Amino acid sequence: MTDLCDIIATTSTVLDVVDYLQLPPSMVAPLELALLGTEQTLWQSVCAAPLAWVELGARLRSFAIWREAAVHVVGGWGDGESGGGSCEWSVAEKCALRREVRELCERKAARFEKWKEELEERLVGYMHEKLRWDVGRERGKGKKDHEPDVFYWQAQVLWGQWLAARFREGEGKRAKDGGMALYRMIWEGRFCDAVEEQAKLAPLTPGGRKVVSEIVDEMKKDLKKMVEGAMISKLKLDQSKMSANRMTPFVIEMRNAPWNKKEIDHRGSAHRNKRPRLESEMKQVPDEEDDLEDHIAQS
Repeated sequence: MTDLCDIIATTSTVLDVVDYLQLPPSMVAPLELALLGTEQTLWQSVCAAPLAWVELGARLRSFAIWREAAVHVVGGWGDGESGGGSCEWSVAEKCALRREVRELCERKAARFEKWKEELEERLVGYMHEKLRWDVGRERGKGKKDHEPDVFYWQAQVLWGQWLAARFREGEGKRAKDGGMALYRMIWEGRFCDAVEEQAKLAPLTPGGRKVVSEIVDEMKKDLKKMVEGAMISKLKLDQSKMSANRMTPFVIEMRNAPWNKKEIDHRGSAHRNKRPRLESEMKQVPDEEDDLEDHIAQS
């Protein structure tokens, strides 16, 4: 962790010197290249201190570094209205961010919280395809037609009981992790041991329990698709070496960078103000309302 903190201190010091001496912008380019050259060491430092790096990335005008930090910041933003969810940053820390960065994080976090609320409503209402029917269009089934569905109903009850227990334990979007543990269990299929749990529900032969287990496995495939949007990570961080412990499915584009906004807060780094703008940076991009990322909207 000391090495990760040293990277932040060194980067900040170099930028302060560049600003103080009013050195040309070309002096900063090698610093960005050197940072990017450290690869996972840099991304681990960003993961450990995203609030610091979202500022340093903006001062460097390094989209790669700034974007990585911004994804982390949004992932730890939480639900500002209810106080629930994975809120890692204090009100003071949020207010200390640049206005355009804070507004971006608020907007994306709010939309993600809404998506999670709708996701959990869909999880509660989920039924195996075999049990779905249109009340207005399909005729009711007779007793004999219903009898083969008994195993499907038992599998459905297992899923409903398991999910209700998770919510009762405080898991889901209102948990401290914002629902990450619950969604990961569903995504990995680590729920509803049909053979063991079904034995508590109703007496069945081993063959019957096997049928219920197979039906639950079918349901797990559907449910995995429902939550996979939250499990996708947009980070460069290798999480096999260091876990982010945040949900990070957010798409952040160049147009979201603070130096590409129409109204830039000119307080702060002199280096940022003096650096000549490239033609591509001077082109204004409408700050249109973000749509949810495709992989989330379609799940």
